[in-house]
Amino acid sequence: HSATGLAPNYAGFDGKPVTASWDPHTVDFGHDAFRTAMNWSMDAAWWAKDLKRQEKLSNRLQAFFERQGIDHYKATYTLDGKPTCQYRAVGLDAMNATASLCSSHRRAWKFVASLWNTSLPTGKWRYYDGMLYMFGMLNVSGNYKIYKPPR
Repeated sequence: HSATGLAPNYAGFDGKPVTASWDPHTVDFGHDAFRTAMNWSMDAAWWAKDLKRQEKLSNRLQAFFERQGIDHYKATYTLDGKPTCQYRAVGLDAMNATASLCSSHRRAWKFVASLWNTSLPTGKWRYYDGMLYMFGMLNVSGNYKIYKPPR
């Protein structure tokens, strides 16, 4: 989204939201969309082929979540920024921290600190949130690496 930076859960290759027949909320920002920030941020950090656009995306997304409150934003939203739930998700915290890899604004450090101070997820959603937490920690600590095959 041009103002929020939020991506839809399901999208075509052109980025336009796609409604799944079984769920009208796939056009909204939700759990499957959390990872988009990690995708463009890792691409920027490793290859820097589209750095200016990726930097703008991270700055826009983090600005949106900072306005919601760094410790108060919700897990799911409409693309224009209306919350659609009342709970938080550790996985989103992790992906917002990963967006710091290509952010050029000092607010990025707030997202890294927030993830660093977050406890490991437990309970019902511990697998998905836990995987994103692990990816986020590997990224912000500089330990997410490329393992190339031997020549």
